[in-house]
Amino acid sequence: MKNKRRDRNFRLNLFYLISLGVITVGIIVFTIIMITKPFDYKELSDLKAVDFENYLVQEPKKSEAEYYYVLVYNNNEETPLVEDVVLKYANYARKNKEAAFLYGFECDEATMAKLAQVMSDFEGTANYPALVKVTNGEAKVEAKTVSSINKLLQDLYFEK
Repeated sequence: MKNKRRDRNFRLNLFYLISLGVITVGIIVFTIIMITKPFDYKELSDLKAVDFENYLVQEPKKSEAEYYYVLVYNNNEETPLVEDVVLKYANYARKNKEAAFLYGFECDEATMAKLAQVMSDFEGTANYPALVKVTNGEAKVEAKTVSSINKLLQDLYFEK
């Protein structure tokens, strides 16, 4: 009887130690994967946001480029048409220091009107979304239409 009990306890202890080892190895593997592969952007709202007061004074983070891009957008019917390409490029730029960083600037019509006053090539509220290139505090609209934004970002993404 005592041998059966001892044998049963030995098996339970062995099962416990093996389970603990498997869990520990799993946690270590998960941690290594999370460190080597950072989280990806999944929505435009995940992009680092800027606003009217600070969109010209950002640093070109983690980038060898002397400039960065700002996607000016509003949640209208055209925004989802650029979302896929923008997120692919943002994830690419996040992982590659040669690529220019991309910020998100969600704005309403009043803010869009302010932008039109300070940037001569930004024409009113009809230009949602727009891609602005900022170099040394100077902003220039690089793309004003869905197709031109998609083409520019795809060219930047696939040029490497």
